[in-house]
Formats: sequence, C-alpha cells, structure tokens
Amino acid sequence: MTRPNRYSLAVALLGGVCHAAALLVLFESLAYTAVEATPWLGVFVLLAFVHGAVPALLSAHTRLLAPAGGLLVLFSIVAVADLQGAGDPNLLEMYVMSVFTGITVGLVVFAGVLEFAIRRGYRLWAGRLRNLPPLPRPESGRRIAVGSAMGLVGLPAAILGFLFGGPAAALFVGLLATAAAAVPLLAVLRSGALTPLVPFALVVPYVLYSHAFYMAEISGMGLFLLGPAAVLSALAWKVERTVRSRIGGGGGTAFADRSDCG
Repeated sequence: MTRPNRYSLAVALLGGVCHAAALLVLFESLAYTAVEATPWLGVFVLLAFVHGAVPALLSAHTRLLAPAGGLLVLFSIVAVADLQGAGDPNLLEMYVMSVFTGITVGLVVFAGVLEFAIRRGYRLWAGRLRNLPPLPRPESGRRIAVGSAMGLVGLPAAILGFLFGGPAAALFVGLLATAAAAVPLLAVLRSGALTPLVPFALVVPYVLYSHAFYMAEISGMGLFLLGPAAVLSALAWKVERTVRSRIGGGGGTAFADRSDCG
C-alpha cells in the first residue's frame, strides 16, 4: 500500500475532528457527565479523534466504503436515537464504551478488510479501488486473516473481557473473538465463501456492543458466545464449499484466479 497523500491526510484530520466534536456536542445536549473529569475527557477526545480519523483515512486513500460508511451509519443511529429519546443516554453510553475499548474502529476497519477481499475476489467495482495490494496467495491467507482478526476484533474484545474479569478473561475472550473473525475472513480469502460471514455479522457486533452497553448489569458470560460464532462460521464454510463443488465442479465459484497475485 502506498503512502497516504495530502488529500487523504486532510480527510483523516477532518474526520477525526468532526467525530470528536460531534460527540462533545452530544454530551452537552444529553447532559452526559460520565467522562467530564478532565483526565478521562482528554483521553476520550483523543480516542474519539482516532475513531474518526482512521476510517476516514482508509476510505479516502483506498476508496473502500465500509470504514467511513460504517462509522457514519453507526454514529448517526446513536445520535438520532438518543436525541429522540429525550436525553436518554443509554446508546451514548454504549458508544462511549465502544470508543474506549476500540470496538467501533476495529469493526469498521475489519469490515473494510472484508470489503477489499470480496470486491477484489469477485471483481465488484474493483477498478475503483486505489492503493491496495492484490489478494494474497492462499498459503499466506491464514497469516493475514489471523493478524487482521486479532488486531481489529480480538484486541478490543480482550479489553472488554479485561473490564469484566481481568487478565485471564481478557486472554480467553480475545482468542474467541479472534477465531470468530478469522474464520470468515479466511473463508473469503481462500475460496470466496460468503455464508461464514453470517454468523460473524449476527453474533460478534451484537455480543460486543451489548456487553459495552450493559456492563454494569451483566456478568460477561455472554462474551463466550464468540466461540460458537467461530464454529458456526466454520460449518457454514464447509457446507458452502460442498454445495458449490457439487453444483459447479471444483470450487464452484467465480472467485479470483490467484495466478497473478503478488
């Protein structure tokens, strides 16, 4: 991937500032005081800036839609729902915790990785993408899938697990979340399988956000549902691969030929 140009950096700066400023406006509108203490407020503003800048930079530099688009949709839902709720800060509380733990930025960037794999592999408006490498060869797909899943989904989940149960819980939850994200990404990278994305999309965001939302009211045991999500994705991959091979022969898929991959 090439270095970001001035335009991409300017968009990233604008995205970070707008995201942080919009959250501060929401705090004022909803009389939200949980992070009013000076040290925490400063940390939060910095993290909010990063949450806005990173997706904006990726989308501006690569033309992927998921990072910036996902953040915009999620923030809009939270803002509209809370403002219409006559000052009810529940969703805002969830969003604040997702910023502190890195859940939001991790998930929208991971969605960008999935978008890259799908668009490149199936050649869906792939010509519009910029500054991105070719799809990895199958033998390196596992390393990329595990690394992306660990850094973007496993780490935020581990932080959430730590808040619930300390270091041991953080390690275990991080491993489960990494598996839940790595399996569907590896399925896409290796064969273009899409059904493994369904368990991930239905379970992982719900589990992470609900625990960020109800942190004071639940035990954290629901985080272990990340494990079954990985198993369901693996089973879906196997079923899709079998069905495709019977229908189309071989892989039964129009996914990209890797002969030209670097």
